[in-house]
Amino acid sequence: MKLSNTEGYSNWNICEKKINLKQGANKIEFKANAELPSSLYIDCFTVDGVFDGTPAVVVGDGKLIKNLEVNDRENAADWSIYNDLSDGSKLYGDRDLTIHGVPGYLVNAETIRTACDSKMYTAELAAFTAGADITVYAAVDKRVDTRLDWLKSWTAVGTSMTTSNDVELALYKLDVKAGTKVTLGTNGGEGNSANYIVMAVPQKSASAAYPVITKVEYNEKNHQIRFTWSPVSGAKYYCVAVYVSGKWRAQTGNLSASTLTYTTPKNLVPGKSYKVTVAAKVNGQWTTKEATKHAVTVTVK
Repeated sequence: MKLSNTEGYSNWNICEKKINLKQGANKIEFKANAELPSSLYIDCFTVDGVFDGTPAVVVGDGKLIKNLEVNDRENAADWSIYNDLSDGSKLYGDRDLTIHGVPGYLVNAETIRTACDSKMYTAELAAFTAGADITVYAAVDKRVDTRLDWLKSWTAVGTSMTTSNDVELALYKLDVKAGTKVTLGTNGGEGNSANYIVMAVPQKSASAAYPVITKVEYNEKNHQIRFTWSPVSGAKYYCVAVYVSGKWRAQTGNLSASTLTYTTPKNLVPGKSYKVTVAAKVNGQWTTKEATKHAVTVTVK
């Protein structure tokens, strides 16, 4: 551990060091391996971790989610991995609630079905290892999502899903490489909330055959929505479409290949939901089939 100088007694540095402790008594010592250039003062020495000697519960393996371990041992039996996520899928192992508004790109995603009661666990909740290069999605109760520190390294997708008891779960995503350990933090320990669920899908290559909507931004004042999508290699044009009255209807003309955003007209109806997609024209053909499979559902604010 390297310690740096501070400017005075009122200016303290925080130093952290991960160590492995054995069950039972442990002796922790500080020893200098060189002469110190100044005095060393240590205060607020804290050892943090799980010390009851009971390991996390190993739930099992999927194809993309490997070695899923749950620290909430009381509710770990209600966790599982499944592969057929869709509208109407059971959300939790300890509740009969179902999920609705699953975006096309997450249909049949490998999914961690958590226990709703795990929402009360206040430490690191679970962890798993990525079995391939994947994008991990977490659907988190909008009443608590902005207060969860572990989500700060994730990207807010801008869309959400809804439970059968009308709780809105905001989507967040994180790209990870094969072999990476993914840590899932606490849901906040609040009774008035629903626990999150987690999904994994293979990462899309840079030359994806359809535009992926990467960000959705809401203007509550003007009741508008702004969409941003990823570029498609070789695309000449893009077109934004909305599913209305059983049909896909184009909302734009041919947008240039350099255009990767679209903002709706003002004064959309608050609370109304729309299914939206973006298609690309590549080699004279529109990527309509793939685009409509990966539409997103948004609700006007």
